[in-house]
Amino acid sequence: MSQHLLIISTFDDIHIEFVVKHLPKSVPYTVIDPFQSVGRSDVSYRFDERNLRVCYGDTQLDDITSVWFRKPTQLDQITFDVPDAYLPYTQSALRRHLAPLYRHWRNALWVSPYESIVAAESKPHQLEAAMCIGFTVPDTLITGDKKRAKRFVKKYGVCVVKSQSARFPAGKTMMTTVVFADDVLSYEGLSVDPMIFQQLIEPAYELRITVVGNTVFAAKVSSAGAGPFRDWRYGHVDGSFHAEATTISKNLREKCIRLTQKFGLNYSAIDLIVDKDGVVWFLEINPNGQWAFIEESTGQAIGKAMAELLSSPKES
Repeated sequence: MSQHLLIISTFDDIHIEFVVKHLPKSVPYTVIDPFQSVGRSDVSYRFDERNLRVCYGDTQLDDITSVWFRKPTQLDQITFDVPDAYLPYTQSALRRHLAPLYRHWRNALWVSPYESIVAAESKPHQLEAAMCIGFTVPDTLITGDKKRAKRFVKKYGVCVVKSQSARFPAGKTMMTTVVFADDVLSYEGLSVDPMIFQQLIEPAYELRITVVGNTVFAAKVSSAGAGPFRDWRYGHVDGSFHAEATTISKNLREKCIRLTQKFGLNYSAIDLIVDKDGVVWFLEINPNGQWAFIEESTGQAIGKAMAELLSSPKES
């Protein structure tokens, strides 16, 4: 059976090169960034002879055997040359026109199915699922209620606070921040920006677990941090980020695979803390998290594993 890989992502996504260089030469691939393609290589659908056919410009997409759903450009990031009064209309039309791409090719292997990715992004359900799998989960409050937030911070004395948004104001990144009960804080903005409040877990070290199918890559991650931040992502800002490959127990590997599969995913990036007593605490699962920076830092063959998964036949 011939194979054809469809990659749905931004055209400049660095992860693509990490994967396609490991694909067998017999596996062609097509990259689509749906909203960025508008007016260039448009998507068309044709229903004839009992078949629904999808075209991308002049490329027929009838033979797709695997789909890698990475990080396509979001609709609200695109500028359209239409009058302001027509912008909501245009956005609605394009959203409906391109949405079928995320649900087509039902017989293909998806890494991962769009609906599974969306479901797994729910922070409350991540915590619930992790607990069911057997992870230890920090006491957590996700709220836009300032009174509840104040009581929670007062209860623990010190907490970490995280934004729920996947998008940040221009030029800004919202880091996980440590807050104290006696800090002079304004909670007024929570009503329009509900936050995640969690008891502070002091780490012996932190782990980034990358799951590709049934393959697990574990890395210790760290950064020097700055000020009130408790977020190793800050290491990408100040240049102090460090990651190194490590080994984890069979039990922990199996938990990570089970959690990934519980959400119907074929890929995930899981963030954990190991405290000074050796207890492993679950923080979050990223159903579409980045991993190229981990491969660059550790030399782990994540891209190769992804290529092997995407070029393998789907199990019936």
